[in-house]
Amino acid sequence: MGLLGTQTAYQYYTSSLKFTATAGQTQFTVNGDTGFDPAITAASQVFVFVDGIELDPANYSYANNVITLVGVDL
Repeated sequence: MGLLGTQTAYQYYTSSLKFTATAGQTQFTVNGDTGFDPAITAASQVFVFVDGIELDPANYSYANNVITLVGVDL
């Protein structure tokens, strides 16, 4: 079965997204075409890892398709 649509191979096989931050970047946009079904609607559905370490949910928020890191040094 081939990859269909706009998913990357990583997303297809892991049902997740991977972002690489630029210096000082604290916001990441989850596009509506990511293929998550059902779509992400709350921060409780998001798990954030920085350098392989899972962040406490108090250190990020999710609203309007944007994940925002709070109080995290990158």
